[in-house]
Amino acid sequence: MIPNTLILQKHDLTRGTGDSVGFNQDFELVLEEGRTRGSFQSEILSGLPGFTDLVASWNSKTGEGTFIELRIRVRKDGIWSQWFSYGQWSDNGRNTGSIKGQKDEIALLEIDLLKVQEGFADAIQFKLDLTRREAGSASPRVRLVAFSWTPYQQEKDSYASDEISLTVPPRAQLPVPEIGNIICSPTSLATVMAYHGFEETTEQVAAGARDNGAGIYGNWSYNIAYAAEKGFTAWVQRCNSMEDVKYFLRQGLPVIASIRIAAKEELEGAISAYPGGHLLVITGLTRQDGQDYVLVNDPAAHKDEDVPRRYRLDQFNKAWSKKRIYVVKK
Repeated sequence: MIPNTLILQKHDLTRGTGDSVGFNQDFELVLEEGRTRGSFQSEILSGLPGFTDLVASWNSKTGEGTFIELRIRVRKDGIWSQWFSYGQWSDNGRNTGSIKGQKDEIALLEIDLLKVQEGFADAIQFKLDLTRREAGSASPRVRLVAFSWTPYQQEKDSYASDEISLTVPPRAQLPVPEIGNIICSPTSLATVMAYHGFEETTEQVAAGARDNGAGIYGNWSYNIAYAAEKGFTAWVQRCNSMEDVKYFLRQGLPVIASIRIAAKEELEGAISAYPGGHLLVITGLTRQDGQDYVLVNDPAAHKDEDVPRRYRLDQFNKAWSKKRIYVVKK
């Protein structure tokens, strides 16, 4: 069971109404023949637990000259927010990027994270806009939309010691010229894709996942979208505890986690503080001398051999306070 996350694909994705769009035999949303623009509006996604924030992610295929745009709104106390846009997405770095200044009295969208202003929301609705420059060219395709949220009433953390270790090829971010200190997310993504047999340079992944609106490489939704363009099924996942990470590790799936520390002493073995956040790959779990550890490939290193590390679980959990991960699978 996947907590705090709604993944819509196949029949679940088709529930709504479209204008100049339809679904192909693979249940992918596509433009109708001869159309250059079209849109799809989902049914209201209700029956959810109250949530205080959410991240949307999607899986698409966008060739040259094609774009998709995801817009979402949330309901609080029976009132709907405005529509918030994730910007126009297209593969290979052709996105328009996230849009600044999206805010109303109910919620605001900061890059990839939609925050409820006060209290909690209880429903979601989304729109997908598809565009192609030439009517005769291939249509953009969307096969998955996912939402991960922070519940208003959070469950207590739980964890049972375990021994899991995945062999994940290490990859250091710091040797990359000019941008090495700001590409933890695409470096981690490149690491996981390589684990699954898909090889690209860190620079290629960074260029493809870059948010051109904000000028950053750490937009969670865009990193997921880039992986999906390369044939992966991927989404942003919000966990309750390390037990949920264990669920994926047991399937042979390393996951990418977001952490934040104000001082490097808060996470023994870290090479610096990460007040603005940092992403790394969780590769396993272990217990040694009565202490639980998280095994990671931390890309914040100058050499690949310095990437594999272990962090104390109690310290890692404090740093991993948002409990969000990227799940990337073949």
